[in-house]
Amino acid sequence: MLLRPTARSGMPGSLIILALLALISCPLFADEDQKSEQTILAPIAGRPAEQSASFPEEIKPGVAMVYPSADKSAEVGIGIYLPSHYEPNRKWPLLVSAVQPEWLRREMQGLIPQAEMHGFAFIVVEARSLRGSTNESGKAWTREGEATIQSLTFDNIQEFLEKRDADIAEVLGAVRKLNAAASLEPRAVGCTAFFGTGALVYRMALMNPNVFNIAIMRSAIFQPELMPERLSPEVRKTNFMIIFGEKENQQTLPYTEQAIAYLKTLQIENVTAEKIPNSGLDPRPEIVGNYFRGASEKNLGEDAAKFLRLANQAGAVLNDTWSEALTGRPADAVAAATARQLVDLAEEKPRGEHAAPARLLAARLQIEKLRQPARGKEYLEMFTKAPLRASPYAPEATYLLVKNFYPPQTEPQQAIKLLSPIARRAAVPLRAEMVKMMTEARAALAEQKKNKE
Repeated sequence: MLLRPTARSGMPGSLIILALLALISCPLFADEDQKSEQTILAPIAGRPAEQSASFPEEIKPGVAMVYPSADKSAEVGIGIYLPSHYEPNRKWPLLVSAVQPEWLRREMQGLIPQAEMHGFAFIVVEARSLRGSTNESGKAWTREGEATIQSLTFDNIQEFLEKRDADIAEVLGAVRKLNAAASLEPRAVGCTAFFGTGALVYRMALMNPNVFNIAIMRSAIFQPELMPERLSPEVRKTNFMIIFGEKENQQTLPYTEQAIAYLKTLQIENVTAEKIPNSGLDPRPEIVGNYFRGASEKNLGEDAAKFLRLANQAGAVLNDTWSEALTGRPADAVAAATARQLVDLAEEKPRGEHAAPARLLAARLQIEKLRQPARGKEYLEMFTKAPLRASPYAPEATYLLVKNFYPPQTEPQQAIKLLSPIARRAAVPLRAEMVKMMTEARAALAEQKKNKE
């Protein structure tokens, strides 16, 4: 069964979309004569940044990675980011943002701190369709000062529609590529738009409920004539969050009202609208981060959401990226509380899917941050017995146990005893490191034997 949105007016002879002129120019890509297969860019939000000629062969956690669209004539870019505490042995929520041209750096600048704090990957795609004949259309209040609203006129509607569809295809292609390269959580994939890209992202979310289950719209342009004519009933399950500022003017506010009314006709189950105090036409990445985390946790269910929260906190503390300024909580206190809660989670359901990763993270916090090695050792030794011995986290736990408590040079027999059952497997995490440890242990045993003789 297909949903049919309420009747609407036909496509106009020409199309007008509003966009916001950036208060600060944010160029991102290197000059043409500086481009190479891998170019180092100026840091973004304090994180290293690299540019490649195409989708990166290696996605580096904690590094802002950008590359140009496959259609070089479009002169738009794509950005990818995995949080610095990313680990491939668990699945991560993904947020996709479509922005107007030349806003890639600005959007990544705002989203990186949120990705670090809440623990999600993100993709930012510049929309080639948002290039048209420009005229100043008005002014808007923002927290950074007065901004100029531009009126983008598209006389060739067919060309605009083709570019819009190319933008959506570019986004979906980037999602597929990142999904192949990283461990992503399909139950928590969101998309977001700010102002001018609203119509594009509304359409993309409505057309692809099998990809996007969360949509966060920020003062987003909405045009019913650009929405799909038929929709899958699955779209009713998509979570829509519509954010607008209390200081928006009558030039922009009606778009929010139209979107809410339209989504109601589709009987979307979860539509939330929130007016933000002391805000105008502002992108508000912190609100995006908070809502995306909340919606992701709702989709994942109580147990997975609890582990996700604790794992993000532990990862940020272990990688020294926990921000007391953003959270108001010192890292030491967070490490102690998180370690306790991870153990409680593991003990509540000792055979549950989160017991093993919870124990492992608690052990790392005790050893690396809380200076409680004995307790950490106790947790790691649990992975040498059932039921944790069969866990996919057992190789890493065993490696850490040997590394911290049974060094091959001084405890060679115990190191070999622990490592050999795992290292002989063809494909396990850290296998190369464990093989190296066993080689060192055998050399130490040979040396001991020689000395005895």
